[in-house]
Amino acid sequence: MGLNRTSDAGTRNGLRRRNVQVREDQGAGSGRQERQNIARKAQPPKPLGLSPFSKSLTRLHSSTTMSLVPSPEANAPNARVLIVDDDISVTELFARMLRLEGFEVWGAHSADEGLLLAQTHRPHAIILDLRMPLTSGVQVLRSLRAIPEMQHTPVTIVTGDYYLAESQTSEIRSLGADVRFKPLWLDELVTLARDMLHTPVRD
Repeated sequence: MGLNRTSDAGTRNGLRRRNVQVREDQGAGSGRQERQNIARKAQPPKPLGLSPFSKSLTRLHSSTTMSLVPSPEANAPNARVLIVDDDISVTELFARMLRLEGFEVWGAHSADEGLLLAQTHRPHAIILDLRMPLTSGVQVLRSLRAIPEMQHTPVTIVTGDYYLAESQTSEIRSLGADVRFKPLWLDELVTLARDMLHTPVRD
């Protein structure tokens, strides 16, 4: 019986020591985990990279923004442009694009309206459609040159007719105008307006 008590006591003491050791190990492990969590929270977050799609959008936005920045010519005071075209959608699109570039723009949808706006606002450049109802761009050009203030105004006639008669082309040139062929893309339109305004502006 005494031997059994001694054996039981030894067993209980051994279990207590193991329990104490387990609790100490668990406490140490919890402490390490807590220190790791604190250290992880203290680290600054890693910067998030842009996806390829986001980078593409950023480049597109940058290039679009840059393309809309007015040039020195567009910012020139009183840079007035008149567009005469019976196609309303073309007139509005061209006018909107040139306004974005800093020009002051009027749009006319008929020859009579174009002549009236020309006399009223005295534009520094005129973009004129060749084919219009009841009249032609050449007839409008003749009428413009009959106005004293419009005799030297830069005029460009635009047309989709690639087979203009030589006599018609010669008359357009003799009246101090240029000819451009459609389609006229928006960047070409802006370049055309700037080139026309290289002529000194005279009020």
